[in-house]
Amino acid sequence: MLKDRSLKKWAPFIMPEHKGLINNAFKESEKVKKPILDKYQIQEINTILVSSIQDQIEVKLTLWFDGFYEEIQPVLITKVDPYTRRLFVLYKDTHQHFSFDALVDVSLL
Repeated sequence: MLKDRSLKKWAPFIMPEHKGLINNAFKESEKVKKPILDKYQIQEINTILVSSIQDQIEVKLTLWFDGFYEEIQPVLITKVDPYTRRLFVLYKDTHQHFSFDALVDVSLL
């Protein structure tokens, strides 16, 4: 049976520019599309955000940035601004803000 070494056999011939292009292509192939939230999911996120603000409960945020998911925890919600569509949080003793559009999921800790 023939065993192919794939890119290993061509490694000495790959230029640094090509290596960067291959890495970028691999990273692009791992991206996922932004999920579309239905009415029920939006209502559930809203309920958790409101209870987090009122009771000062820490939550876990799942955000979508440029094709990749990022989970941030523990987060304390400080303010929700519906006019600028921003969520203001306290994370690791620093104040940060995120767009509503990046928010994919919220869960209580």
